[in-house]
Amino acid sequence: MEITTEIIKELREMTGVSVMQCKKALEEAGGNLAQADSESDFVARNPEFCALAREIAMQVAATDPKYITVTEIPSEARNAAIAVFEKEVVGKPKDIQSKIMEGKLSSYFQDQVLLDQPFIKDETKTVRDLLNEATQKFGERIEVSRFVRISVR
Repeated sequence: MEITTEIIKELREMTGVSVMQCKKALEEAGGNLAQADSESDFVARNPEFCALAREIAMQVAATDPKYITVTEIPSEARNAAIAVFEKEVVGKPKDIQSKIMEGKLSSYFQDQVLLDQPFIKDETKTVRDLLNEATQKFGERIEVSRFVRISVR
């Protein structure tokens, strides 16, 4: 599809971003205005999206997570936790030791993994649930790619 000045102007009016960013987004989207709209930070400028970002920032500030997902947990940290919990499963039937260990590891790392934490404003939901709801609401996949927590001691 040809990218005309009219379609660039339309995207610019919708999003408020620069002409060059609109043109680049349209080129990457193959001229598809709807797709380029999301590519040009249209969702990020939405007040509801900004509120979601603030909620997640508050979650990070309040709970001090170490990882975004379970897959980010380093093997050293996992092995250290296993070493501690192995002592607690000694004497238990062999067939349920692994299930007990999984439960203990999951419970231990739940507070350290942002997406698995209970949401501070509604503990019936996890942060992952909050992001999934936002994905459905905005029609765009929303994920946390990184975070930084700064504290003064």
